[in-house]
Parts: sequence; C-alpha cells; structure tokens
Amino acid sequence: MFRHGQSGYEQGNGHCKVEEARDLCAKPITPNEPRKDRVTRAINEVRANAEKFVLGIPEDASVRIISSPTGRTLHTASIIGQVVGFQHKDVRISTHSELSEVGGFTWDKFRPLMEGGTVIYHENGTIRGSEANKALTNPKNLGYPEYFIEDAAHHLSPTARASLPANYLKIVDGFENFRQVTRRVLSLIQHFTQTWKNGNIVLVTHDCSSMYLADRFTGGRQKGLVPGTFLSMKRCDNGRLVVTRVGDITDGDCETDFVQAFLSAP
Repeated sequence: MFRHGQSGYEQGNGHCKVEEARDLCAKPITPNEPRKDRVTRAINEVRANAEKFVLGIPEDASVRIISSPTGRTLHTASIIGQVVGFQHKDVRISTHSELSEVGGFTWDKFRPLMEGGTVIYHENGTIRGSEANKALTNPKNLGYPEYFIEDAAHHLSPTARASLPANYLKIVDGFENFRQVTRRVLSLIQHFTQTWKNGNIVLVTHDCSSMYLADRFTGGRQKGLVPGTFLSMKRCDNGRLVVTRVGDITDGDCETDFVQAFLSAP
C-alpha cells in the first residue's frame, strides 16, 4: 500500500485519467524554489520508494496496480508502474473508488474544529464566516491524525454544536468517519487476497487508508504513512494477512491479522 507522493492538490478529489494525472508537487524548501524543482523532488521521492518496493518482488511475478482515481494517486501509480515495469513487463494500472479520500471531507472545514479559527460556509446563497472555539470543539487538544481517528468532529458536545452555524454542521456531519474509511479499505484488501491468489497487488491511496494498519503494526509509533512511502503485507500459508513493514519500520507486530481482526469485530 503506497500513500501518494507530496501533492499540490490542484486536481482535487475528482476522478482523473492516468494520462492526465500531474498532481505531485513537494512543499517548497525555500520561498522561491521553482515549481518544476518541487515537482521533480516529489516524483523522485516516489521513485526511490518504488525502487525499494520492487526489490522484494521476484522477476517472474505478476504485478497489479490499483489506485484511487485522483490525480495525485494516479500520478504516483504511473511512477510506480514505470519502476516496476523495468522488471515486470505486463503492469496494469486500474482504479477503484474504495481507495478514495475521506468522503465529504475538506481540510478547510475540518481544520477549524481541530485548531480553532474561521469557518466559511454558505447560507441563502451568501458566503458567511463564523469562529470555531477550539476550547469547545477540541477540549482534549488533539492533533492530527488523532482528532480524525477518535472521530471528534462527530462527537462535539451540545455546547460546541450550539456555537456553530447549522449549515456548517451539516457539512461536518457528512464527513466519512475513521471506522467507515477503514472498513471499506480493509474489505477491499480482503476481497483481493481472497480472489487474486497469486502475484503482487499495489494499492495507491491516501493517508486515511493506512492509519489503522500503521498504528496497529507499530504499536502507536506511527499513525499513517508519510507521503510517497509504503507499507507491506504478506499472505501466510495459513491464510493470515500480516503487515511486515510501515515505511522504514520493520520491528512491529508481524503476527496479527489486523484486517480480519477489524472486520470481525462488532
């Protein structure tokens, strides 16, 4: 499972064609760093990690790349495909909506709940602003991703909800939550491992998809993937599906089938 590389997010969360995907762009190192240098740096980060990944694939193995349909994930998938294709000639890239970003989510609506600040919303065709009080919306002072993992946005106190505009709360209430995201991604992983018995599957997706597996494998040391990095899983002879690495961390829980544990829980 790869998280997409650093992105400019210019192509948004809508569906994109592989040949039109061009959304990788690193954060500037200096105020005047040219955009083309930032794009090159983001691409090189993905390529370097793809080269690490491909070392673990036998030369005669088949590889299937399945990506979220956004520009940043498909741009990442195409780079991975180029690297893998040096050894494995028949590399296909397809898309699957279950690998998409958090449903209904936008940072500009989420961040004020976590950090406080101005909330922008529409009312009767007019753009309005309101202030979110962090003391009310984030009394535990959670950072990211803990605020998302604990689903704090959906568990605001009555006082916190009363302090926010109703039209804004409708948007917040429509955010897909952590358990919903995790269930759809793990269900897809389980489906692939049950129906595609041989070869290697590369899933190119978003931070939200990796949080549960990274957190469990590392015992809370890492709660997701850094942009452009990957986690690895393998199917054992007894049918268990276990995580073997998260980024550069390999000393985690390689015994527990976290996919089955989550999906079988009430």
